[in-house]
Amino acid sequence: MRRICNNTKSIAFRRDLWYTDSMIFRFTKSAGDHIHAMLASGQKAENRYCDWFVDILNGGDRKKYFLLTNAFSLFSVLIPAKGINSADTFLDFAKEELRDYFAHKNLEDLFVQYIEPNLAQVAITKTNSRSVQGSMNGMKEQIPFSINHFGDMSEKKNRFALDDGINRCPSKCANTGAGDYIYAEEFITSDVMKQPVPDEPIAVTKKPVQMYQMYAELSYYKPKVWRRFLISPNLDMEGVAFALMVMFNADNSHLYRFEIPVRKTKEKALKKQGLSANQIEEKLYGVRDVELVSYVDDEMDFMDDMFMANRLKKLPPARYEAYQVKLKKFLSEKNAECKFVYDFGDNWEFTLKLEKTDIQSADRKPHVLEGEGLGIIEDCGGIGGLTEIREAFARKFGEAYENYREWLGRREIDLEAFDVDEVNKVLGKL
Repeated sequence: MRRICNNTKSIAFRRDLWYTDSMIFRFTKSAGDHIHAMLASGQKAENRYCDWFVDILNGGDRKKYFLLTNAFSLFSVLIPAKGINSADTFLDFAKEELRDYFAHKNLEDLFVQYIEPNLAQVAITKTNSRSVQGSMNGMKEQIPFSINHFGDMSEKKNRFALDDGINRCPSKCANTGAGDYIYAEEFITSDVMKQPVPDEPIAVTKKPVQMYQMYAELSYYKPKVWRRFLISPNLDMEGVAFALMVMFNADNSHLYRFEIPVRKTKEKALKKQGLSANQIEEKLYGVRDVELVSYVDDEMDFMDDMFMANRLKKLPPARYEAYQVKLKKFLSEKNAECKFVYDFGDNWEFTLKLEKTDIQSADRKPHVLEGEGLGIIEDCGGIGGLTEIREAFARKFGEAYENYREWLGRREIDLEAFDVDEVNKVLGKL
């Protein structure tokens, strides 16, 4: 059904999603915080050319940049963030940069037909695709090196040269419907891009499935910040990591790892059997702890392993990439605890405990049952920084308060606030 708004723009309502012919920019939390934008959710574009993801990155030249990536083609442009500190200024810069880059690529006809008619109305929303964000993270790792090669990014010719390099590389995207890897430069002109976005499939009632009930708590911080939640044992550990980030207010802008204490767990079991210390040591020979990581870096891991073996006299852990391993592989009633570490600079640590393994649920998505506390604040300096922020906003005066107020872009912040419905709404989209 159709519904006409006051501004005469047409918006369709289908299965709890607003389909709109306006321009949509989907911000990560860190990018949204930079322009002090309130991020909504639930919108979906009918026009593939008008759906863009926005992230922010450090360019390696001591400057910040916005990365704009089309949700379907992964066609990307880079925008210097200097001077862009509000939604209005961002929109002005974004519209101009997209217009000029499409002209640079001789794609004016696509811009005029599909994008320009929708620039009068713009929606700023939250990110909604792990696949697109994952591809953007790959770009963000390479862009700082490219900036050093192409030169001063305040000059459009240099930015466009960098953009050309990005768009000639194959990337992985689940939103295209045309296979795993695509070349953004080719896909932006394809017939698929010119077709309307199809409706979401009608939901089908599913039988209850087995779920794990788990407890997670932010370590070393008071008052406690914790979540009790249900999650599928068949979910891979990358999915578990993303779910935890959503639960604890992280925005997936840093690396992570799970630490599985295999040796400690086996040692406890052997002690219960009444074995002597020598027998236990013999049984533990060659038993390694396990780390499930964002990605395996063989060169860096080798150096760490040599340090552990030669200097600390410890057996290095076995490492696997998180997407390769399911939750049930390492967490069970016999091995019920592990640690999740996010952002190796701020070093946020979370203790995870498996409480029940026999919960039946028709909702197969991760969902929170209860919890307390807002979670973390990205790039604040870890537990120490979070504590300083809590104390500064409790006083509401002083240099620390003014610095944090300016950095966060707000005068009030409630670190004890937790909205379980809002978190579950985001988890439902993973």
